[in-house]
Amino acid sequence: MTGTRIRLLRAASLRGSVFFGFPLPDKASFELGERLEPLDPSLTGRDREAALNARDHIINRHLRNICEPVWPDTMVLVGWGNRRPHIILGLVACSTSPPDEELLPKEEEMRKLKEIMAGEGFTEEPRWFIPYC
Repeated sequence: MTGTRIRLLRAASLRGSVFFGFPLPDKASFELGERLEPLDPSLTGRDREAALNARDHIINRHLRNICEPVWPDTMVLVGWGNRRPHIILGLVACSTSPPDEELLPKEEEMRKLKEIMAGEGFTEEPRWFIPYC
């Protein structure tokens, strides 16, 4: 199986699982955040950091909400790989090896999910993510 290797934060409860989903690159996430809830330009330091963290939750909730009519069981995963953070809108968690492709969204569902994500600025193809500890 090919996929992107990542080290999940809080991975102890997820050990042995693989995940299929959309990567959420920083640039697209920041741009979506600016559309959903622009940052006050006067914020600096810890105040700006706190506002960015709060906005991350807004972005994640927004993505889960707009995908829910097509695929109701999404999760947001945060991990590290290649010395950079990876944030994923996970569609499927699978503990079998190899993963069960039957669990993935069907063609029409996947087309709709890709359209939704592209409309929000996320154009990378969904793929498997393989956690390691």
